[in-house]
Amino acid sequence: MISVAVAGRWDALPAVLGLTLGLLLVSLGVSSAASARLLYPVPKPGDSPFKSPQGAAMATMASQTVAMALVLALALPVLVPGVLAVVLPSAVLGWVSLAVGPVLGAVVLVLGAGGARAVRPPAPSCSQRVMSYA
Repeated sequence: MISVAVAGRWDALPAVLGLTLGLLLVSLGVSSAASARLLYPVPKPGDSPFKSPQGAAMATMASQTVAMALVLALALPVLVPGVLAVVLPSAVLGWVSLAVGPVLGAVVLVLGAGGARAVRPPAPSCSQRVMSYA
């Protein structure tokens, strides 16, 4: 809301709110499922948080790239009208963005959280996989 006030574009408020809520909820849904499914090595307790275990960089980059691409693909239905509403000052597209953003985001969040529960590996196999990184 502050960005809309600073820019003096109160006509873009519905589009900005729709984009913000949609992207936030879609990102939360994708990250819920991705964090349950994609495991990769992290620093051991007591190590520097900036030190990455050998072989972790590629796995980390790949998993985060996949998650980012999923967020972008799933958020397209709110991104397109939202960006167009801001670029081509269009009140109708702004309201479409505000209507689609929270609904789409909530659906992805519920599916992502449910999917995370469904794909979460059982504790023993997850523990074995994490211990193999040591």
